[in-house]
Amino acid sequence: MTALERPLPGRSLPARPRPAGPQAAPAAELVSVERPMLGGRVGIHLRSDSPDHQSTARTGSRILDRVEAWAGRLTRFDPRSELSRLNASPARSMAIGPTLAAVLDWARAAETATDGIVDVALLEQRLAAERGEASPLLAYRHWSLARGARGTIVHRTPGLRFDIDGLAKGWLADRAVSLLAGFPIAVVDADGDVAVGLDPGADLWLGVADPESPAMNLSVLRLANDSATREAYGVATSGVSVHRWGSGARARHHLID
Repeated sequence: MTALERPLPGRSLPARPRPAGPQAAPAAELVSVERPMLGGRVGIHLRSDSPDHQSTARTGSRILDRVEAWAGRLTRFDPRSELSRLNASPARSMAIGPTLAAVLDWARAAETATDGIVDVALLEQRLAAERGEASPLLAYRHWSLARGARGTIVHRTPGLRFDIDGLAKGWLADRAVSLLAGFPIAVVDADGDVAVGLDPGADLWLGVADPESPAMNLSVLRLANDSATREAYGVATSGVSVHRWGSGARARHHLID
C-alpha cells in the first residue's frame, strides 16, 4: 500500500495525504475518498482551488463509481465478470466488450515494450503460487485480438486463461486520473498502483508504507512538475506481506517469482 504525505524530519510520517513544498496548503484542502475494491482499497485524493470540499468529495465519489464499474468487468474474483466468463469459456474465440478489449490491448503493448516481462496469460502459474504449489511448466500459449465493426474477438490457445489483476489496476488508475484534470493535484491509488496528475508548479511527496509498521515508510518519493503543462506520473508497488495467506511454512502469497 502507499500513502501520500509531506515528510516531517524526526517524526513518523503522517498517514493523511499532504501536498509538498514550502507553500503547501493545509492537509484539509486535500480531499480523500476511498472504497473497498479489487481485493483491497481504491482511494482518490484531490486538491482543489475551491473551498467547497463537499463538492470535491462528490466528484471523487463519482469517479470511484466509474472505476468500480470498470473493475466489475475486469475482476477474476466475481464469476459474473466479463473476464471470468472469458476464462470459463472453452471456446478458442470469443467476443468481448470494449473495456476488457482496451485492457488486453494495453497488455499486449506492455508485453512488447518489456520484451515479454509483462504477461497476462499466466493465470495457472498465479493460482499455483497462491496454493503454495510449484508452478506448472509453461506450455505453448498464444492469444490475439481481432477488431472489427461489430466489436473485438479474442483468439487464444485452448485452455488459456488471463490474469490481468495488476495491469488492470494500473489501467484503472490511469483512466481515472485522466478524468480529474481539473484539479491541481489528483491521485488515484488502486491498491498500490498509483497514478498522479500534477499541474505546472505542483509537487507532492509519495511514501511507500511499511506493511509491518504502517505509520512508517520504506521509501519516500518527491514528484514535482517543473514543466509548463500538466504532467502524469505512475508508481507501482508490490510485495509478499499484504496479499498473503496462512503463516509459517504454509504461508502463501500472490507473487510467482
